[in-house]
Amino acid sequence: MAQQTTKVTLADRIMLMLTGTIDMKEARALLRDEPPTAKPNPRIRIRVDSFWFHLRPAQITAGSLRPTYTFGLGGLSVLFFIIETITGLILMIPYAPSTEQAYENILTINSRIPFGELMRDIHRLGAHAMVLVVFLHMSRVFITGSYKEGRGANWQIGVILLLVTTFLSFSGYLLPWDQLAFWAITIGTSLGGALPVFADEALLLLRGAPDIGQAGLLRFYLLHVFFLPLLAIIFISVHYYKVVRQRLTLPVYNSGSVSRGDD
Repeated sequence: MAQQTTKVTLADRIMLMLTGTIDMKEARALLRDEPPTAKPNPRIRIRVDSFWFHLRPAQITAGSLRPTYTFGLGGLSVLFFIIETITGLILMIPYAPSTEQAYENILTINSRIPFGELMRDIHRLGAHAMVLVVFLHMSRVFITGSYKEGRGANWQIGVILLLVTTFLSFSGYLLPWDQLAFWAITIGTSLGGALPVFADEALLLLRGAPDIGQAGLLRFYLLHVFFLPLLAIIFISVHYYKVVRQRLTLPVYNSGSVSRGDD
């Protein structure tokens, strides 16, 4: 009997960790379509107390439910970011950010690892698609005026996300360490040397040395796999939260009617 009580208590704790307010007893009542087992209603409190369910708004504008309005560009941007994260983690396993091993690792991925070339192609094409989708999403927001009247802060976060996405794509260009990547990054980073002030310092900061080498490859690798993805996760979270909580999915001239999120 004591073991059964312990198991039930552990199950309740797991449910409360996942939902915030609903234990096993309330979950069973919910599945059986029975009335709530406690007051205040835990099925309502879950929207406030639970992190995961708090992300879903209690009310959304009916106009934003039309699939033709945004064409899901915001959701597609997040989807491509998830695809890039998954394929990137897989490609990190056989890859070493070393000028002596990087290109050989790419050849190994393409020829010796099962589905390695497929993962690399998905990662590369997904990066191009993500940049395009984020740009189209920003263009839609600008054209429809969805950045006006108190929405400027979220628009600025979107601009930052566009820059982060662009730099994510650019930083990954050097990692194969072939001739195309080497000279593309050499020319790209040379733009830092054209700054009117601190040109030499900017060039050294980007490359880690006067010329692209091991220091530059390691810097771009850390930018690509750690610093820029971390920035993207932070700003995507804030961006999504503001969109959901402030209902910023419609332009200012088309407020639309309000629909219950459960409809």
